[in-house]
Amino acid sequence: FLMRRLTPTVLAVFAVTIFIALTDGGRQARQAIPPASYIDQILERMGLGLSEVIVKGQKMTRDGEIYDQLRLNAHRSIWLFDTESARRRVETLPWILKASVKRVFPDRLDIEVLERRPTAVWNDGRRSVLIDATGRVLGPAGGDKKSKFPTFYGAGAAAQASSILESVDKIADLRHRIGLFEWVANRRWTLHLKSGRQILLPAKDISSALLRLVPKSGARLLDTDFEKLDLRLDDQLAVELRK
Repeated sequence: FLMRRLTPTVLAVFAVTIFIALTDGGRQARQAIPPASYIDQILERMGLGLSEVIVKGQKMTRDGEIYDQLRLNAHRSIWLFDTESARRRVETLPWILKASVKRVFPDRLDIEVLERRPTAVWNDGRRSVLIDATGRVLGPAGGDKKSKFPTFYGAGAAAQASSILESVDKIADLRHRIGLFEWVANRRWTLHLKSGRQILLPAKDISSALLRLVPKSGARLLDTDFEKLDLRLDDQLAVELRK
């Protein structure tokens, strides 16, 4: 019990002392073992080995992915395990927003993760993936998930998704009418409505352009029988009516 209360520094000094005594300063060592590895082995034999890992909070991330980032094979003892480096590695996983890695003496690691929330589906022309509000790719978008989130299409669309959603949400009854957000020529959006109609938006000042859909008086352009609305010019409005 006394040894378990000692600090890692004291244990390390103790282990080095044993190493020097048993190997005549290292000259009688049968093979070249790095001091840190030798200390790791001694601490393990003293009952301070790393023998249990508990992971909580994961739903979309496989346990094996988290274990791989912990690099458990690199250390035998809990004393020498670098929790901060392990935390940073776990947070590089696609779904992981935050992670905590704590040592529970004498032999356990507690891992708790907070996963990111998907907000949209992005198709770059090759595959459909789930993305979060920052545009980070989380993983493949299965058929059951595609219908739950707005869909974005085009190279570079993921990085711009949150800003266009913010603008669209200012117009009542608009977002649920949109079937696809198309990022055109890496500079502007075309909104494809579920009815098959299109709204062409300018490269800048999108919010002001969308406000033209709901004038203070008169009928809303959004409710007219158009085929295509072109809002790209500030002083002109082009309307192509349905045939």
